[in-house]
Amino acid sequence: MRFTYLIFYILIFFEITGQNIPLNDTLKLDKVFVSGTKTETLISTPPLNSIIINNKEIENFGSLRLTDILEEQLGLLSVPDYTVGGLEGIQVQGLSSDYIQILVDGVPSVGRLSGNIDLDRFALNNIKQIEVIKGPSSSLYGSAALGGVINLITEKKFKEQTSLKLSQTFGTNSIFDSNIYLSKKIKKSNISFYFNNYSNKGYDLDLETVEKTVYPKNSSTITALVEHDFNNKISFFQSFKFFNQKQSSQNIYSEIDEFSSHTKFTQLLKNKWKLNYELYYTEFRNDDRLNIDDSIYGFYDHYLIKPEIRISNIKRKNAVFGIAIENESLKRSLFEKNIKSELFNAFLQYDLTIGDDILMILGTRLDNHSSYKSKLSSKISFKYYHNDKISSTFSIGQGFKSPDFRQLYLNFTNSSVGYSVFGKFEELDGINKLKNLNEILNVIVDESTLGGKLIPESSVGINFGINMSFEKLNSRLNYFRNDISNLIDTRVIARKTNGQNVFGYVNIDEILTQGLEIQNSYKLSNDLLVNLNYQLLYAFNKENLSKIREGNIYARNPDNLQSISLKVSDVYGLPNRSRHNFNFKLSYLEKYFFRLIYRSKYGIFDTNGNNIIDRFDSSIVPQSTIINFSYKYNIFKKLEMQLTVKNAANFRNVDLVPNIYGREFYARLNYSL
Repeated sequence: MRFTYLIFYILIFFEITGQNIPLNDTLKLDKVFVSGTKTETLISTPPLNSIIINNKEIENFGSLRLTDILEEQLGLLSVPDYTVGGLEGIQVQGLSSDYIQILVDGVPSVGRLSGNIDLDRFALNNIKQIEVIKGPSSSLYGSAALGGVINLITEKKFKEQTSLKLSQTFGTNSIFDSNIYLSKKIKKSNISFYFNNYSNKGYDLDLETVEKTVYPKNSSTITALVEHDFNNKISFFQSFKFFNQKQSSQNIYSEIDEFSSHTKFTQLLKNKWKLNYELYYTEFRNDDRLNIDDSIYGFYDHYLIKPEIRISNIKRKNAVFGIAIENESLKRSLFEKNIKSELFNAFLQYDLTIGDDILMILGTRLDNHSSYKSKLSSKISFKYYHNDKISSTFSIGQGFKSPDFRQLYLNFTNSSVGYSVFGKFEELDGINKLKNLNEILNVIVDESTLGGKLIPESSVGINFGINMSFEKLNSRLNYFRNDISNLIDTRVIARKTNGQNVFGYVNIDEILTQGLEIQNSYKLSNDLLVNLNYQLLYAFNKENLSKIREGNIYARNPDNLQSISLKVSDVYGLPNRSRHNFNFKLSYLEKYFFRLIYRSKYGIFDTNGNNIIDRFDSSIVPQSTIINFSYKYNIFKKLEMQLTVKNAANFRNVDLVPNIYGREFYARLNYSL
């Protein structure tokens, strides 16, 4: 709270004293960056730890879905969801996808299954650029942005001549990906239409099981966009998205339907102030059933409507103030009742320059939610230009993640195994119902702690970087640290008479992720560009780390069966986190694109019963190297062929890494008119 009040005072001070003085030549502007301020900002490098992926890189790497391009970036790791076959999440700075907000044109995507949003829902051929902010971004985007933001920016400005782009991809596992993208500028209107169809036959890494590792999939995406300028002061934007996906196997059928509508009016006022009226609606439905028994049926219906008003100053000194209301509802087969929630938020952000050398962004946001206490989140970032080649950046921000509907309202009993899981609001009623059925052996927690409310998870994130830009070499060194408090985890609250447990949710853990990122881009010649990137990552549960340092956690050596006290060097920390990550990219003649992604060994889960992943566990994934290669060739002026090999070294780990099939081949034809 003190940090938040400090941001308020600083905002007021700079509003009074800040001067709109143009920065010197070291601040030459060459990029449009949206996600850091919710307004289009021309800036060479924002004062944030961020990545901007342009559509050229997406095309060059032969990326079909969002996962393909994200997993080739430094510090972004693709992690399989072990509860849903084929589902993957993106890890940022050691924080899992539960803490990463996925946006399209600044508005959130819904429909998290097991905490993950299926990244295969996002086709890429109509994307102008992808912006990634690493570290807490709750000061602008609220809950689920505790670890960062991934924002997909669609193309909106077109030429008067009709543009038609067609592409067709064939790949391993009968991958079939078709794209049609049509755009045109008609007087004062920009109009586009995009269609994508994607299908594959899935794959099976374990031939001894009946079901495949990843089920066959077929999906279609349709988006339509219109942007119209009524005059030089008022403009209108409207986009629609329709998505349908079907997955099936011998026993299971699943279908996903998604619809979203994004409406925005922009009005230019006097004195360079701009007013944005925005209305966003999205719905996500997932239906599952067993083919052998139609009575076993599951559904997941998630709706969100979000009106928002923003006012900003479009001078170099940029102030943004906004308020929004989010009405959310969820119907789910695992919930006893339909859930509704309301959220009101207000945010303020201020972008200013101090003298000739400092660029600063300050922001704060209030979230008032119907299901948990109000939350204030603030952030301050600045960039200092030492000279025309060297600059430094620093940011510190608060993040939070509210308890999700599953953690609050889940009411589930596994009929075959017999265990039960209750959300926080369902614990007391759930236990009482099981008592009435004589299914409770004993309650092992204080019954006064059942029910009540969960505290939102919160974090403080720090990023400090040094940037060097020379004629042929660009380098960046960044230190990051994220401290998360009140981590929500499961706990056993009761024993059942059948020998199974009853689980609930509680705030218990504090975790830490910290490390270094080193990025180097070197232009050896006009035809050859090399990128060398490295991340060092430490990710621990703080309580476990303290016990290790005190010598209070033990493991049995399987070689001699002796029990030993573990050292920090013996443990891997949080699951699915590699200590060392290396990324190498080479581009030659804008035709040949070579990428190498290295991960040091890491653990998946504890297998020896000491509640920590150590070198004696059997779930350790050895070091791995993924090599991807793409080649582009112009057959005719408007017809291009692209060949891609993914995982050329054929890395596979059938038991622990189900999201990597092995070596894959793709061929794509691109036609543009």
